Amino acid sequence: MYLSNGNLRMNIPTWSIPAETTCPNATSSCKKNCYAKKAERMYRNTRESRKQNLEDTKKKDFVYIVQLIGSIDGQSYHQLEEELNEIIDGKTKAVVVDMALVDYVSSIGIKAILTSKKSFEKNIEFEGFSNSYHAVFIRAPVISKIWNDCKVLSKIDDKIIAARQDKFLAFSFHPELTDDVRIHKYFLDMI
Repeated sequence: MYLSNGNLRMNIPTWSIPAETTCPNATSSCKKNCYAKKAERMYRNTRESRKQNLEDTKKKDFVYIVQLIGSIDGQSYHQLEEELNEIIDGKTKAVVVDMALVDYVSSIGIKAILTSKKSFEKNIEFEGFSNSYHAVFIRAPVISKIWNDCKVLSKIDDKIIAARQDKFLAFSFHPELTDDVRIHKYFLDMI
């Protein structure tokens, strides 16, 4: 598999297939002015590595391509979430979500896609709460350093997952994805 640097600011590598295979409904104008082909023209071997990626996707058990069609919203997200988790929990080494034919994605639809991989839920201790808080983590970064009057509010092992400085809060988890409103109340009480 050929990974490229992708979004360097966020340290996210990308995995691409040839430009014309990603846009099934491309117009002739799109094909003529395709920005995705720019890299294939500018950088030697890009086209060949993308072709190899496309061939690799066709190998058995290498990658699973999920082609989504229509809308991903409050009525369809549960099914998508369940099916993606089933695929990811299997022996598939990679999953490609093809959204070329999706015409609408609600915020809950985005959640279904994002939470299907590299996510977890955990009960955590949160400073000031008498009972544990059920936190939802999605591609969760940790807070690597605090200084001055910044205060740690929660940790998992030695990793900081919540902090406060003055009227600012930082979390590695998503309080908006749970029914527990204690963190929202905590925020309102502090401002």
